[in-house]
Amino acid sequence: MATEQSLNTFISKLPESFPIDKDATMNAFKSMAAFNERFAGIAIDTASRTNEITANTTQESLSRLRELTKVHDDASEYGQAFVNFVQGQMNLTRDTAEAYGKVLGDVREQTAELLSQAGETAKETAEAEVKTAAKKTTSRAKSAAKAPEKAVEAAEETAEKAEEKAEGENA
Repeated sequence: MATEQSLNTFISKLPESFPIDKDATMNAFKSMAAFNERFAGIAIDTASRTNEITANTTQESLSRLRELTKVHDDASEYGQAFVNFVQGQMNLTRDTAEAYGKVLGDVREQTAELLSQAGETAKETAEAEVKTAAKKTTSRAKSAAKAPEKAVEAAEETAEKAEEKAEGENA
């Protein structure tokens, strides 16, 4: 039956059974922070660029509306102003779509590069962790294999001391 002492010993040694490499943990944290910083930078740059495109498009549309609503001397000029407005808006829509497409293409490229680098970093870290764990496991297995030998040696020494003590008492 387990005693309170043996339970306390077990619990006190439990953290050693699951060692945490503080350096590896800190490196993982720093790596994630760097990834998040770059990912957030891509998102913020994208928002800024698309906001700029939208603002320019809005300004140009309002300028065209101003031209459309001006007073003209001849009635036929209103028709021409409307045609100019529609053509201008079509061109503006095309240019805006191209600008958004360029931004999205850049974002796709930057994100793919970031994810590729993160995957490579994760692979390298995992390989290093596996090698470290393998070395520790091998070392512990060797130590565990030697433990029975040490126990046998200790038992033999105890038996020898017991024999010597018994011989001393018989003499």
